[in-house]
Amino acid sequence: KDDVARLYVDSTWILLSFSLILFLPIFILIPEFLSLWISIEFSKNSATVAQLFALNFSLLGVTVPYFTYLKGSGKIQWLTLIFFVFSGLSIIVGIILIKLYGLEGAGIRAVCMSWSAIVIAAVVLKKAINPPHFIFDITRSIIFPIIIGYVIVFIDFFVWRAFDFHGWISLFIGFPILAG
Repeated sequence: KDDVARLYVDSTWILLSFSLILFLPIFILIPEFLSLWISIEFSKNSATVAQLFALNFSLLGVTVPYFTYLKGSGKIQWLTLIFFVFSGLSIIVGIILIKLYGLEGAGIRAVCMSWSAIVIAAVVLKKAINPPHFIFDITRSIIFPIIIGYVIVFIDFFVWRAFDFHGWISLFIGFPILAG
């Protein structure tokens, strides 16, 4: 049981950290990328939605460990229930938010649902594995990476804006620097 808990916590930390490192720089760079790739007008109209989806994907690394654990441990009924409830909830929230905010509502829905994945990861850890140091494990594997990642992206966002970089070269150089 301790080995399973350690594997779950470590893989959650690794995969969440990886998705934060990969997608938070995209949050910063996507407006410039869209303006270079398609047009400035397209970027103005769609960059916010793309940024919301980047925020969504930055948190989805947390889903792989609980999905794999539930599938591999024979608790497929939990996984089915999670899919059923959150798919239905996602559709309802999506309809409401799209009616209220248009296409940006779809991005808001994606971010809201990715935060629910964090709750699911914590509940699965507590209910299915119940490690002896639950609060420490959840803090180390989920809370700290998110806080650190979002603080760094907040700082990076203002640094990127302050220097006002433009062009493909700055994007190709900027991504590894921001991800690092």
